[in-house]
Amino acid sequence: MVNIHNIAKSKLRTLHRRVLYKRKFRSSYAPPNYLLSIDPELVTHYQLTASKTDWEMSEHANKKPKINHLYEKDKAGFVQSKNIGRVIGGSWDKNIRTMNQHKIYSAFRNVIMNDVEWTETNFIKEQLEKIEKGYDSYGYKTKEEFIDNRIPYLESLIESMEEFGYLPQNSSNYGTKSKSPFHEIGVNIGRDGSLIYNNRRGHNRLCCAKALNIDKISVVVIVRHEEWRRKQQQICESRSLKKLNDDMKECLPHPDLNYLIDANDLNL
Repeated sequence: MVNIHNIAKSKLRTLHRRVLYKRKFRSSYAPPNYLLSIDPELVTHYQLTASKTDWEMSEHANKKPKINHLYEKDKAGFVQSKNIGRVIGGSWDKNIRTMNQHKIYSAFRNVIMNDVEWTETNFIKEQLEKIEKGYDSYGYKTKEEFIDNRIPYLESLIESMEEFGYLPQNSSNYGTKSKSPFHEIGVNIGRDGSLIYNNRRGHNRLCCAKALNIDKISVVVIVRHEEWRRKQQQICESRSLKKLNDDMKECLPHPDLNYLIDANDLNL
């Protein structure tokens, strides 16, 4: 008769050996430009202004008094090229807002799920108002230019993702600039492992993928909370995974631990 308990113990030993092997022969933590493959539904919030953020929408809004009211002034993030791979403590991961309130995500959802015309979405209306008040939007200075160019771009993004799924920037055909990891969708990881959109790159790609219910996207981690890094370290340095407390065991399937632990080894 097969002993289920012994099989589970054997799998746990195998998982532990693999962790020790990876820890011995390569860094326990992924390099800064390592891409995580995640379900976009895991990105449930986006970053707001905090004491440690170094990019803030308010700085841009204050330069444009005529359209100041159109900006989400508490929206913020970390400059990706400067902060990628950093570990930062504090309460920044508590200053967040649900993605359901993200203007671009709302626009994609309305177009994809409710068959709303782009020009009827609040986001596009705001861009056209910027142009009307004498400012450009995405480099376009007239409403006609914007409608004739920006909206077809958004439509082509939907069509491409529907046909091919999500393509990381190093697999795209958008030019050499886009192949840098700094141009991937950036996320921050909070103290509890939550994935928080960093607001600096990939707005359209993330929002489109979420609205289309795409299975997997590629993201790069910009900032990790020091408490999350501490959990990573405890798991990495544990001499016996079965002795981890329940809180630590719940972290094992997290995509930020895939570099250390193979997902196929978690069915203990």
